[in-house]
Amino acid sequence: MNPKFVFATNNSHKLEEVSFILKNKIRI
Repeated sequence: MNPKFVFATNNSHKLEEVSFILKNKIRI
């Protein structure tokens, strides 16, 4: 697994930010 992904899952708030950013990138 990607270390950054594991780090994000350890931080629920960060996970929300990451998923929000990923959704924006997918839309663009």
